[in-house]
Amino acid sequence: MQKRSLIIASIISILCSTAATAQLAQKRLFPNSDISTNIYFQTWGKKNDRISQFSMPVIYVLPLNQYVNIDVTTGFAFSRRTTAARRLAGPIDTRVRVSYLTLRDRVLLSAFVTAPTGKSRLEGDQNEVASALSDDALAFRVPNYGHGTHLNLAAVYAFQIRRGFVLGAGFGYLLKTKFQPLADDDLEYLPGDEITFTLGVDVGKKKFKLSGDASYILYETDKINDEKVFKSGNKLFLNLRWIYTGTSFGLTLFARNRTKGKNERGLGILTAESNNSNGNQLDIGGIGSISMGQKTKLLILGDTKIYAKNQYGDRGALIFSIGGGLQRQISRKFSYQTSLRLAAGSLRSGSGSETIIGIELGGSIVIRL
Repeated sequence: MQKRSLIIASIISILCSTAATAQLAQKRLFPNSDISTNIYFQTWGKKNDRISQFSMPVIYVLPLNQYVNIDVTTGFAFSRRTTAARRLAGPIDTRVRVSYLTLRDRVLLSAFVTAPTGKSRLEGDQNEVASALSDDALAFRVPNYGHGTHLNLAAVYAFQIRRGFVLGAGFGYLLKTKFQPLADDDLEYLPGDEITFTLGVDVGKKKFKLSGDASYILYETDKINDEKVFKSGNKLFLNLRWIYTGTSFGLTLFARNRTKGKNERGLGILTAESNNSNGNQLDIGGIGSISMGQKTKLLILGDTKIYAKNQYGDRGALIFSIGGGLQRQISRKFSYQTSLRLAAGSLRSGSGSETIIGIELGGSIVIRL
């Protein structure tokens, strides 16, 4: 009962922090502190344009006891675009998160602070690089940074209805502060805060499990120099996952759908868009693992991104990717993982489309202290 409550609470916690890439509560998953160094190279190319990124996020996990955990995420990223003279390079934002598991493992409380240690004041045509990195269809590991200080508070409650059936609910609040996005201008941009409500369910036993959750995110108004300029449409995020865990083979299938309402724009007084500039986004895929002995696993990866055009006829995408990897436990204190993913598809705008091809090389090393 406690283990299932922890798992569903952790899943919901990730969503309640609004894609904060929060880790699971560490009581059972990380009995000791460890350092994880991840290395990724991603590149996407289309006609006369290419965007590439080398990133190295580093995560330090420190359980203080069986109920309290601290983790710190930082690292570096180097990004460039062929159509831009300047590149983005340097440290990424640093995040410190504290999690507290209480009430018989049924309630997970978490708080994290993100410090803008990454570059925020863009120079020259660096905004062209930043714009390409933020495209959801390309799924860069470090899509943005340097966007001011963030404070996130989240609470999740999970309870077991009966054996193999767990329900959960969560709430998260993300507070954002001002930052200056341009090096040659003193304007201050204040992104709106975010409020997230989440419901989740976890059904299944040892080998088969079905997990689903729904999150609704409300966005406050963005301001420039204290003047209202933009309000993002609220977002509904649906996530479904089917998991099979066998003796020598495992399989996870997932489907994620994101839908956003109309944005509001203006200067001082905001008005809703006549059309919706946020198209529906659907991700479908799976991860398979085959045991190659007691300490080695072969990974098989695949997914499809189906992003509808918005009502202005822009920002559509259809991208397929396949790949594989290797996961190996060298010793109790050292493990590593490698992966290669190939992707191809099209970015759709107006009545036409552009072919795009991508490659991702990844690796990670985990040292348990």
